[in-house]
Amino acid sequence: MATSQLEREFYTRDDVLLKELETYYSYVLDNANLNYSNPITANMCYFNNTGKVIVDGPKVGRTFVFITKPNMNFASYENIQKCRMFNYLTSSKMGTTLARMLMYPKIAGDMNYGGYPEFSFSKLGLIKAPCGNGVIGGFPCTRQSNGTYVADIKSEETIEDAGLSFKLSPTLFNTLLSNTCIETSNGKDITLETKETEGDYSGNRLQYAGGIDETTGPGEITLTFQDLYGSPVMNQIILWLYYMHYCSKGICNPYKSYVINRIIDYTCSIYVFMLDTDQRTIVRWTAYRGCFPRSVPFGQIMHAKEINMQQLENVQIPFAYNMACPMDPIVLNEFNMIAEPALLGRQNNTIAVNDEFPPTAVEFFTGKNHWISLY
Repeated sequence: MATSQLEREFYTRDDVLLKELETYYSYVLDNANLNYSNPITANMCYFNNTGKVIVDGPKVGRTFVFITKPNMNFASYENIQKCRMFNYLTSSKMGTTLARMLMYPKIAGDMNYGGYPEFSFSKLGLIKAPCGNGVIGGFPCTRQSNGTYVADIKSEETIEDAGLSFKLSPTLFNTLLSNTCIETSNGKDITLETKETEGDYSGNRLQYAGGIDETTGPGEITLTFQDLYGSPVMNQIILWLYYMHYCSKGICNPYKSYVINRIIDYTCSIYVFMLDTDQRTIVRWTAYRGCFPRSVPFGQIMHAKEINMQQLENVQIPFAYNMACPMDPIVLNEFNMIAEPALLGRQNNTIAVNDEFPPTAVEFFTGKNHWISLY
């Protein structure tokens, strides 16, 4: 039903009067220090004389841990044969799968900034060997599958079809460690270093800020994993630790391009996110870069007359790291960049062809998501 001019003027007068009453009422509440219109802003910007802060504190919902893959050279036949542990573990289907989880998948070459082909990691030369995880032990492969000799395994598809490995998700994250990590601990607080001036003739000194380099520099964080039946977590850490040991002794060799460019191939990144109660908004985050495990809990191998069936279930692994980045926004950009190839494959069912994404993918990511300005 149409509204008459008189009714419109009446409603307009009521609205003006209501706003005026609300204004006067707010003055009364202000004088009584009881203005609850926006308590967060009131407590941030004005003095609160009541002594009470009637505002909800920060809430935390779920937390997530994402661990990226290193790029170890388990594709080398010589590396496998030089270590009895490698030869033993990669002779099984689970061991071969665990070794593949410690190598970059082919999709790593599709990483780029903002969907721009000119910023593809493969074109920039930042990833030298992104497709080695289809091969374990070099050419030819000397494994047996169902009584049949398997030779010349050249791709992820053939190594999985041959029954030598479980199928892996095409992602740059270590799904096993990310899924089974139940707790992180012993992380550093952001602590400001202080320095003192030399004292004067009365001994008076001044303190001044010296930076937070100790916080963001090298350190150690402990990750607790709930291991699965067959101990895949424990065995993967064993592979990881022995590879670092043999590389440090010069027995195993990384990829040649990594040696030439002085790239450490056994490190990963650990991302920790704390979400709001809506389970979507990120309220706290940090990233640890250049991470690698420091020990394997072989101390759990001990004898006792009473059986403890949960003795090997939880595994604590201390990880050394070279850099910590708490609450740095570049961490979110970096995380999105790493997740993009797998996301693109799921959303558009396409990946880069000849180091270039299809037009639909470029339009989807161009200038969005994790674009990092160079200026």
